[in-house]
Formats: sequence, C-alpha cells, structure tokens
Amino acid sequence: MTANNIITIISSIATLSVSITIAIFTYQLSNAQKNIAKEKLKLDLFEKRYKIYNCFKKSYSLSNKQFFIEERKKILKSIDESLKESYFLFDAEFFQILEKIYKKLNYLFFLIENTISYLKKMKMKKIYKILSKKISYLLQNLIKK
Repeated sequence: MTANNIITIISSIATLSVSITIAIFTYQLSNAQKNIAKEKLKLDLFEKRYKIYNCFKKSYSLSNKQFFIEERKKILKSIDESLKESYFLFDAEFFQILEKIYKKLNYLFFLIENTISYLKKMKMKKIYKILSKKISYLLQNLIKK
C-alpha cells in the first residue's frame, strides 16, 4: 500500500463520517420539527374545541336568566357557528350530541319568544314573569339531559 492509497482511504472515511453525521443531525432535526408540528396541531385543536365548549357553556348559563329576544338570537347564532365548526373538530357521535343540544335550544327559544309575545299582547305581566321563570327552569333541565 502506498501513501496515496492511505490518504485516499482516510479522506473517504472522513467524507463518509461527515456525511453520516450530517444525516443524523438532519434526521434529528426533522423529528423535532415533526413533534413541534404535532404539538401545535394539538394546541390548535384544543383552542378551537374549547371555544365551542365555552359557547355551549355560556348558552347553558344564560338559559336560566331572563333576557330579550335579540340576545337569544345572538346566542343561537353563536351556537350555530360553533356547531358548524365542531363538525370538523369532533367525531360524529359528539357532533350529534351538540346538534341535539342546539335543536333543543332553538325549539325552546322559539317557545319562549312565542309565549312572551303572547303574554305581552295580553298585558299579563305577572303571568309573564312566572312563566318566564318556569320556561327558564324547563330549558335548564332539558339541556342537562
């Protein structure tokens, strides 16, 4: 073996070891980026799901209070938007549960509005207050189911 052959072998080994080192670092870097992307996705999903949860929770907490028709419409609109978003964020079973809650709220708000408008026409303020409380109680119990 000559000196040229030894130098060629050493330079080949050095090049190979540098290439392997770069490949290992690149692999570790890509794995770290993949893990960061996974965690960011989890966080984004959590934030979006939490927003939907808060929307439904807020509508539930407002269900036992007396409020005006316009406020009810805003609540239903907010829930409707959250429901549409939830289609992509939750599995089908959970989405159906949210959809049932939305339908119950929508129907109950419809009943409340009709009752209120009827009672206002009849100018029965005492009955209006009593029924409003009872309807709120009914709404609260139906949402629990």
